[in-house]
Amino acid sequence: MHETAYYQAIIILIIAGLFVILSIYLGFVRYWSNLSKSKRYQVLQLSTGKSEPLQLYNLATESFNDGDFDNAILLLQKTIKIVPYFAEAYYALGLTYARIGQHHEAIKAFKGTLQKMPNCPGAIFNLAISYLLVGDKAAATSQLKFLKTFDPLLAEKLFNLLNSSQAPKSRQP
Repeated sequence: MHETAYYQAIIILIIAGLFVILSIYLGFVRYWSNLSKSKRYQVLQLSTGKSEPLQLYNLATESFNDGDFDNAILLLQKTIKIVPYFAEAYYALGLTYARIGQHHEAIKAFKGTLQKMPNCPGAIFNLAISYLLVGDKAAATSQLKFLKTFDPLLAEKLFNLLNSSQAPKSRQP
């Protein structure tokens, strides 16, 4: 009898601890999402004590603009390895993969963006497009309801794409 009560107390403590951890995480996500991009960069630099992740991210952006997508991917992966909560790096990685037609990889990167910054309309839209390009219209459609919450105009564009014969085609064979 006493043993059962002991185990029940342990389970209650574990569940309470998980709720505390989840509350802290959700508070951080809300805080991070509400910061401007420049403020996020400042927090990023202060929290890592380095400017290297920002330099890598900027070099990746330059590589992308120059059409050197392989280098952009490598630099963004390095950035994410150093700072795993850098949502913009995940987003840029998703855009880079999408640009070269690696839509399954783009899906992973856009999901990474949304784990770090759930209210990013661009990531939701591009995730839906990537789903569409790999032939998963149901998954693309499921993103529509989330997008309506954050950006009704972008949601309308997605709706039109989902319901038109002009849906984007993958550049991969």
